[in-house]
Amino acid sequence: MNSERQRSLAAEKGVKYQGSASVKFEVLHFQREPDVQNVRRLKKLFEKTGYDLLDVRNHVPVVIDAQSLTAATDRAGIQAHELPKSHAGAYAKLNFPPGFQLQCLHGVDRVQAASQLLPGGDQRLVVDLYLDGALLYSTLPLQKTKKCSRREL
Repeated sequence: MNSERQRSLAAEKGVKYQGSASVKFEVLHFQREPDVQNVRRLKKLFEKTGYDLLDVRNHVPVVIDAQSLTAATDRAGIQAHELPKSHAGAYAKLNFPPGFQLQCLHGVDRVQAASQLLPGGDQRLVVDLYLDGALLYSTLPLQKTKKCSRREL
Protein backbone atom coordinates (compact mmCIF):
# COMPACT_ATOMS: atom_id res chain seq x y z
CA MET A 1 0.00 0.00 0.00
CA ASN A 2 1.44 3.39 -0.91
CA SER A 3 2.15 5.98 1.77
CA GLU A 4 -0.54 8.43 0.59
CA ARG A 5 -3.20 5.73 0.90
CA GLN A 6 -1.82 4.76 4.32
CA ARG A 7 -2.05 8.38 5.53
CA SER A 8 -5.57 8.70 4.18
CA LEU A 9 -6.57 5.43 5.81
CA ALA A 10 -5.07 6.46 9.16
CA ALA A 11 -6.87 9.81 9.05
CA GLU A 12 -10.21 8.19 8.22
CA LYS A 13 -9.80 5.56 10.93
CA GLY A 14 -8.99 8.31 13.43
CA VAL A 15 -12.21 10.15 12.60
CA LYS A 16 -14.44 7.05 12.66
CA TYR A 17 -12.90 5.31 15.69
CA GLN A 18 -15.36 5.47 18.59
CA GLY A 19 -13.53 3.47 21.22
CA SER A 20 -13.34 -0.12 22.39
CA ALA A 21 -15.82 -2.31 24.24
CA SER A 22 -16.51 -5.90 25.24
CA VAL A 23 -19.19 -7.68 23.20
CA LYS A 24 -20.55 -11.22 23.02
CA PHE A 25 -19.09 -13.51 20.37
CA GLU A 26 -22.57 -14.18 18.98
CA VAL A 27 -22.91 -10.64 17.55
CA LEU A 28 -19.72 -10.88 15.49
CA HIS A 29 -20.27 -11.39 11.77
CA PHE A 30 -17.52 -12.14 9.26
CA GLN A 31 -17.56 -12.07 5.47
CA ARG A 32 -15.59 -15.30 5.18
CA GLU A 33 -15.33 -18.67 6.85
CA PRO A 34 -12.39 -19.41 9.17
CA ASP A 35 -9.26 -21.07 7.79
CA VAL A 36 -9.27 -24.32 9.77
CA GLN A 37 -5.49 -24.76 9.66
CA ASN A 38 -4.86 -21.22 10.86
CA VAL A 39 -7.45 -21.64 13.63
CA ARG A 40 -5.60 -24.76 14.84
CA ARG A 41 -2.28 -22.91 14.72
CA LEU A 42 -3.66 -19.95 16.66
CA LYS A 43 -5.36 -22.20 19.21
CA LYS A 44 -2.07 -24.00 19.90
CA LEU A 45 -0.29 -20.66 20.19
CA PHE A 46 -2.94 -19.32 22.59
CA GLU A 47 -2.79 -22.49 24.68
CA LYS A 48 0.98 -22.10 24.93
CA THR A 49 1.18 -18.34 25.53
CA GLY A 50 -2.26 -17.60 26.95
CA TYR A 51 -4.97 -15.60 25.28
CA ASP A 52 -5.06 -12.03 26.57
CA LEU A 53 -8.42 -10.43 25.80
CA LEU A 54 -7.07 -6.98 26.60
CA ASP A 55 -4.10 -7.19 24.25
CA VAL A 56 -4.78 -4.75 21.39
CA ARG A 57 -3.55 -7.36 18.92
CA ASN A 58 -6.54 -9.50 19.91
CA HIS A 59 -9.12 -6.76 19.38
CA VAL A 60 -11.40 -7.15 16.40
CA PRO A 61 -12.21 -4.03 14.36
CA VAL A 62 -15.96 -3.76 13.72
CA VAL A 63 -18.30 -1.39 11.93
CA ILE A 64 -21.38 -0.05 13.70
CA ASP A 65 -23.97 2.59 12.84
CA ALA A 66 -24.34 5.58 15.15
CA GLN A 67 -27.90 4.68 16.19
CA SER A 68 -26.97 1.13 17.26
CA LEU A 69 -23.91 2.41 19.14
CA THR A 70 -26.02 4.98 21.00
CA ALA A 71 -28.64 2.35 21.89
CA ALA A 72 -25.95 -0.05 23.17
CA THR A 73 -24.16 2.59 25.25
CA ASP A 74 -27.52 3.78 26.66
CA ARG A 75 -28.27 0.19 27.77
CA ALA A 76 -24.83 0.08 29.39
CA GLY A 77 -25.53 3.36 31.20
CA ILE A 78 -22.70 5.26 29.54
CA GLN A 79 -22.24 7.78 26.76
CA ALA A 80 -20.46 6.75 23.55
CA HIS A 81 -17.73 9.32 24.20
CA GLU A 82 -16.94 7.47 27.47
CA LEU A 83 -15.81 4.32 25.66
CA PRO A 84 -12.08 3.81 26.14
CA LYS A 85 -10.02 5.38 23.41
CA SER A 86 -6.90 3.73 24.74
CA HIS A 87 -6.22 0.05 25.20
CA ALA A 88 -5.33 0.10 28.85
CA GLY A 89 -7.88 -1.75 30.88
CA ALA A 90 -11.54 -2.12 31.74
CA TYR A 91 -13.92 -2.09 28.83
CA ALA A 92 -17.64 -1.39 28.91
CA LYS A 93 -19.81 -4.42 28.22
CA LEU A 94 -22.10 -3.58 25.35
CA ASN A 95 -25.15 -5.74 24.71
CA PHE A 96 -27.23 -5.86 21.57
CA PRO A 97 -30.73 -7.15 20.78
CA PRO A 98 -31.16 -10.75 19.56
CA GLY A 99 -30.11 -11.17 15.95
CA PHE A 100 -27.99 -8.02 15.88
CA GLN A 101 -24.68 -8.36 14.03
CA LEU A 102 -21.50 -6.31 14.06
CA GLN A 103 -19.65 -6.41 10.74
CA CYS A 104 -16.08 -7.51 11.49
CA LEU A 105 -13.35 -6.24 9.21
CA HIS A 106 -10.98 -9.12 9.97
CA GLY A 107 -10.01 -11.59 12.70
CA VAL A 108 -12.26 -14.56 11.95
CA ASP A 109 -9.49 -17.12 12.61
CA ARG A 110 -8.45 -15.45 15.87
CA VAL A 111 -12.06 -15.26 17.09
CA GLN A 112 -12.71 -18.90 16.21
CA ALA A 113 -9.57 -20.01 18.09
CA ALA A 114 -10.44 -17.85 21.10
CA SER A 115 -14.01 -19.15 21.21
CA GLN A 116 -12.65 -22.69 21.59
CA LEU A 117 -10.43 -21.67 24.51
CA LEU A 118 -12.55 -19.29 26.54
CA PRO A 119 -14.99 -20.73 29.07
CA GLY A 120 -18.57 -21.19 27.86
CA GLY A 121 -21.46 -19.03 28.88
CA ASP A 122 -20.89 -15.32 28.56
CA GLN A 123 -18.08 -15.43 25.98
CA ARG A 124 -16.95 -11.90 25.21
CA LEU A 125 -14.27 -10.25 23.11
CA VAL A 126 -12.93 -6.71 22.93
CA VAL A 127 -13.77 -4.91 19.70
CA ASP A 128 -12.62 -1.59 18.29
CA LEU A 129 -15.73 0.27 17.13
CA TYR A 130 -15.74 2.30 13.91
CA LEU A 131 -18.74 4.24 12.63
CA ASP A 132 -20.13 2.84 9.42
CA GLY A 133 -19.62 4.55 6.12
CA ALA A 134 -17.14 4.12 3.31
CA LEU A 135 -14.20 3.09 5.45
CA LEU A 136 -11.25 2.53 3.19
CA TYR A 137 -10.08 -0.21 5.53
CA SER A 138 -13.15 -2.31 4.84
CA THR A 139 -12.37 -2.28 1.12
CA LEU A 140 -8.91 -3.79 1.49
CA PRO A 141 -8.68 -7.29 0.00
CA LEU A 142 -9.57 -9.91 2.59
CA GLN A 143 -6.79 -12.24 1.50
CA LYS A 144 -4.25 -9.71 2.81
CA THR A 145 -5.68 -10.14 6.32
CA LYS A 146 -6.53 -13.84 6.03
CA LYS A 147 -3.58 -15.26 7.96
CA CYS A 148 -1.79 -13.72 10.89
CA SER A 149 1.94 -13.89 10.95
CA ARG A 150 3.67 -14.72 14.21
CA ARG A 151 4.90 -11.13 14.36
CA GLU A 152 1.29 -9.90 14.46
CA LEU A 153 0.48 -12.06 17.48
